[in-house]
Amino acid sequence: MDLKNVVKKIMESEELKTRLQNLGSFDEVYGFFVANGYDGNKMELKSGLFNGAKRFEPLNDADLLKVSGGVSGRQVLSACAGLMMLM
Repeated sequence: MDLKNVVKKIMESEELKTRLQNLGSFDEVYGFFVANGYDGNKMELKSGLFNGAKRFEPLNDADLLKVSGGVSGRQVLSACAGLMMLM
């Protein structure tokens, strides 16, 4: 499943949103997305989430640092919300 469809699935489910926001690392986030049907690799996921979110709201230096390292589920949920507004 592509990123757009997985994001839509997550954002339509309160349970999935809650589970996502409680994840503590991008490795956990990637596993969560794969478990929910995502079929891309980790870098494609990171790029799809945060490059899309950048168009919605520019990332500051602290956020860019987080993207290059660990990213929490809460930050990914925020990026998903931004992507939903672009869809």
